[in-house]
Amino acid sequence: MLQGKIQELYNVLKGYTVTQVGVVDSNTFIIVGSYNFDFETEDTSAPSSRVISVNTTILNVGYVEYHGAHSRGVIAGGIVNGKKQAHVISQPVPAVTFFSYASGFNDFEGVIVGVAVAESIKLINGSFYIAASNREIYKKLSPNNWELITSELHNKGEIYPSALAIDAFSETDIYFSGEKGELWHFNGNKWENLDPPCNWDMAYLICAKDKKVYVGGEQGQLLIGRDNHWEEIIPYRKALKEYGKMTSMTEFKGKIYMVDRFHLNYLMDGKWVQEDKVSTGIGTESIDANEDLMIIGCANEIILFDGENEEYLYSNNS
Repeated sequence: MLQGKIQELYNVLKGYTVTQVGVVDSNTFIIVGSYNFDFETEDTSAPSSRVISVNTTILNVGYVEYHGAHSRGVIAGGIVNGKKQAHVISQPVPAVTFFSYASGFNDFEGVIVGVAVAESIKLINGSFYIAASNREIYKKLSPNNWELITSELHNKGEIYPSALAIDAFSETDIYFSGEKGELWHFNGNKWENLDPPCNWDMAYLICAKDKKVYVGGEQGQLLIGRDNHWEEIIPYRKALKEYGKMTSMTEFKGKIYMVDRFHLNYLMDGKWVQEDKVSTGIGTESIDANEDLMIIGCANEIILFDGENEEYLYSNNS
């Protein structure tokens, strides 16, 4: 069991609430912790957040501290040219923490100039992409160099709905979703407005292994399709009646998962069903997965789940 073995993780998270988690590989994970300030004593001197990388094989923990940034953050990680890499983009100020693992630890790349709010980040075919406010998608070209690839979707001076999520089957088959029913596709040359049959805020998007695109909303609503063919499987009003607020979405071992504040849920027969193999805690915030493991971040717990069994990476529940 891992619980209690990585003592340094307990030390680093002492006084912090887990707000975001991500997978780099099956033994490397990223955690964002937000400090629990004691406003009664007006002690606000501690760093407001810590962005942490933990390796469960060598029991190594590295982190970056921030004052006034990364209270949440969005995470993407994976293997790039045979080497581990991960990014955390802060909210609301888009500062970048870059884990290159060249020396086993981390680096701070600075603020992304011109980006207002980064809503999500994704690793697509070895390149990192950001979905941001004002219908903006950025691709990372090199350190501190992000290219806006949606300039054709803007008229100078106008304000547009935010892009909230991005995913792809390839770099010539990219989808992004956003506020007020924003749903777009990129074929490598141009963007196409897909005009979905609903207009709720499309907060989550997955290009799944079954070749379908799953678009989710924060109440658990769900749209499924591809190209110009879409079906609203779970309408907004039904989701509002039956489910709690959903905070994260991922694909894991052939299933689509969404997590609310109390439960991990998977899609079955057009509805969200509670996963009874995981005992998530109160304040469940975030999930992420690769082919082998899912990581589940609760306010005071971090759980690893292999599809059958759970294991606690961290638990601070009394």
